[in-house]
Amino acid sequence: WKGVDCVDSVVTGLNLSNNGLSGQLMSDISKLNAIKILDLSDNDIKGVIPSEIGELQNLTHLRLSFNSFRETVPSELDNLHHLELLHLHGNRLWGEMPNLDTSSLLTRSSFISDCGIPTEFYIALN
Repeated sequence: WKGVDCVDSVVTGLNLSNNGLSGQLMSDISKLNAIKILDLSDNDIKGVIPSEIGELQNLTHLRLSFNSFRETVPSELDNLHHLELLHLHGNRLWGEMPNLDTSSLLTRSSFISDCGIPTEFYIALN
């Protein structure tokens, strides 16, 4: 399927960016426990980012930018120890960021800002 990467019938990547998707990201996302890349950017996904996303222990790339996510970023994101890229900008998020381990984040490609032009960060967010 277009946008779905598998290894031995196990989903390891999901790139559904700019597909006109709408609705909510459900807690069942945690069932994709081997996924490394999750890109749902540039869609019309609403609601909150489910806390279960923190159960995706193999996740290296998370792009949820340019949707209609609201409220706070779940603190469970700090469980994603292999995360190298994080894009959350272009949503309706507020509050404090979880205490992320930024040592593995690609500093030139990780955008967290929500207003105006996305900014790069070079230091820990705590």
